[in-house]
Formats: sequence, C-alpha cells, structure tokens
Amino acid sequence: MVEYDANGNPIDPAQGVAQGTPPPQYYQPAPGKPLHVVSLVLGIISIVVCWLFGLPSIVLGIIAVILARNSKQTYNSVPGFVTGLIGLILGVIVLFAWLVLGAALSML
Repeated sequence: MVEYDANGNPIDPAQGVAQGTPPPQYYQPAPGKPLHVVSLVLGIISIVVCWLFGLPSIVLGIIAVILARNSKQTYNSVPGFVTGLIGLILGVIVLFAWLVLGAALSML
C-alpha cells in the first residue's frame, strides 16, 4: 500500500519524505561584493580621522559615499552613506579651520 502526503505525492517509506518534493530552501546572501559594509567602515574611519588636517577624512568620505551609492542593497547602504557624508563634512570643516588658523598665525 502506497501512502500519500497532503499534496498527493507518494511517500517513499525508506526516506520518510514525499517523492518529488523540492529540497528545503536555505538563506543565501545576495551575490556580489558587500559594498555597504565597506562604505560603513570607511565612513566610520573618516569620522575618526577627520582631525588629521581633514584631508584623509575627505578622501575616505568621498569613497564611502560612492560605494554606498553603488551598493545593490539599498537599505543596508544608508548607514555607510550617512557616515561617509558626516566624515566628508567634518573633514571639510576641519580643513577650512586649519587653513584659517594657519593664515591667522602667519599674520602675526
């Protein structure tokens, strides 16, 4: 006597599963490079190093913003975009402050 599952598929007694059923689906990450993670790391580094004359922060902030914009995972790339933008803005402010301070000190 052949047993059937709820979908009408015959059950193989040796395996205890219905024949013709697909294997279970497991989570597989999206293919491609994790650009959103790289942009987040570069954004955080750009915020940390913004006090070093501002120039490294500007470069890292621009790279972080570009990588976040090119990321295929849109919701995950928002933190990288925001931290890169904050690092970029802080870098510009610090660079401008260093230039003003240098100009003021050269007049003395």
